Amino acid sequence: MNVFIREVSGVVIDGLYLNGHVGSDYNGKNGITLGALPDGEDELGCSGTVEIKNCTVFNLGPETIPSVVLDFVGLVVIDQNSGTLSIHDNTVHTINDDGIQLYHNLAATTLYDNDLYNCGEQPIDIKSSSNITVYDNEIYRTAGFTGLGGITDPPDCIEIHDTADLETMTTIVVRNNDIHCGNGVGIRVMDNMAEVEIYNNEFTDSVGGIWVYREAINVSIHHNLFHNGADDCLKIGISTADGATLTAVYNNVFYECDESIIVEEAAWSAENDQNLFKNNISINPDNYHVKSIESILSNTFDYNSYYPDTGTLFYLVDTAYNFTDWKTQTSQDANSITSDPVVSSTSDFHLQNTSPCIDTGTDVSLTTDYDGVAIPQGAGVDRGAYEYLSATIQGCTITGGVH
Repeated sequence: MNVFIREVSGVVIDGLYLNGHVGSDYNGKNGITLGALPDGEDELGCSGTVEIKNCTVFNLGPETIPSVVLDFVGLVVIDQNSGTLSIHDNTVHTINDDGIQLYHNLAATTLYDNDLYNCGEQPIDIKSSSNITVYDNEIYRTAGFTGLGGITDPPDCIEIHDTADLETMTTIVVRNNDIHCGNGVGIRVMDNMAEVEIYNNEFTDSVGGIWVYREAINVSIHHNLFHNGADDCLKIGISTADGATLTAVYNNVFYECDESIIVEEAAWSAENDQNLFKNNISINPDNYHVKSIESILSNTFDYNSYYPDTGTLFYLVDTAYNFTDWKTQTSQDANSITSDPVVSSTSDFHLQNTSPCIDTGTDVSLTTDYDGVAIPQGAGVDRGAYEYLSATIQGCTITGGVH
């Protein structure tokens, strides 16, 4: 590896330029490694204030990237369980495996303003860690860059999971990131995760937006934008599957997805149950607004906006339905609507003044929208990611003569 530091209190790594293809042996497998796996009862991680910033790390892997050869990581922090960790303003790209990996960390951690692209596995991989905020990062794959030589299908941009039951992972926030995952999934949450909040992110050009499954609990997904952007459409908006419970999906916008919301079969130990879907807007899906592979159970759909209502754009178990029959079959969406939400454009989802989504949502205890505007702005909560702001002038004072 290029840089290896462990059991040090207080670390600043600033401005390193690491090219993994310098040297005949590709200069080691990892670019920057802080900490190591515990040796017996000893913790080998760093502590205190740890900061990694302004670094460029690239070409970690064999000569041809991506390859099926494993374990090349741009930057990894292991077993930091005290102090603070800040990783920001770095560029990490062309990595065979993970771009940034956090493994078994409990320290208060922020990852922000990083440029991460063309990583064979996850640009950000959060394993068995807690107390992490990920924000204002640009994460993408260029056309044709597949994961690990194509063996990972599909690779994720951000993965949050417990790999070995090391800790009950809690308090993860992912917000305000631009995610363009190509042939992969934007964010995947799984394996006994709890208390994860995902909001104000924009997903374009991805096979999947957010997948939540395998006994993830209390995941909040709100005010995200899922759309095709300049390239391929987002093919799956949100999938809650395999025993995900208490997932709250509020005030998101889905534009031209294959399926906006998918509720898949619970194949693991718990039912896919008690998930809430409210105040969302789905526009022009290729296949379905909602696709539920199994019965609705105790999941709740209401106060959503589905447009258009043509044909059979709702799927339940093994049958496609129109909106009226969907409501009859499921007893859901009593207060949902199918009229045109009247947004600004195909890439700008602010509501216009004639939108039926203004003031017609339901209070789900969220306080700000995608733009940071206070909720509500009118007589009630709006559906979708943006509160409507009327064009009013307040507190205006004119001095001097008026002609």
